[in-house]
Amino acid sequence: MSNLKSVTLSPDHVDKYGLPVPLVSLSLNDQDQRTINFGLAKVDEISTKSGIQSLDPIGYGLNGNHPLGGLRMSNSPETGVVDSFGRSYDFKNLYILGGGMFCSTGSFNPTLTIAALTLRTLKSDARLWTADTEASHV
Repeated sequence: MSNLKSVTLSPDHVDKYGLPVPLVSLSLNDQDQRTINFGLAKVDEISTKSGIQSLDPIGYGLNGNHPLGGLRMSNSPETGVVDSFGRSYDFKNLYILGGGMFCSTGSFNPTLTIAALTLRTLKSDARLWTADTEASHV
């Protein structure tokens, strides 16, 4: 993971409640640029072979198509927000099961990975899937 990508709190801007808003920093490192260039070359190759005369990819995945991160999964609360099961370090009855727990993304939508992690979490603790209302207060 590149240290050029981060989410911090803005030192200059606050929301209507006076709380600092997120400040998203995103810069491409050399590997990111090589990956984009490789993908664009493949798009050109495939579109040429398919007879497509004009194709103009936009955003290259940097335009907010699938925002991820901000609630980093980690082995410790010092370096992350949730554990490997998506359980919050600060709120023991809160599970974050979605793209927010990724540090970054691969080249495609992580839908199946999110579903797999969610099922793994549910299977790890029967109290998360029981119909018993008492058990729902983990």
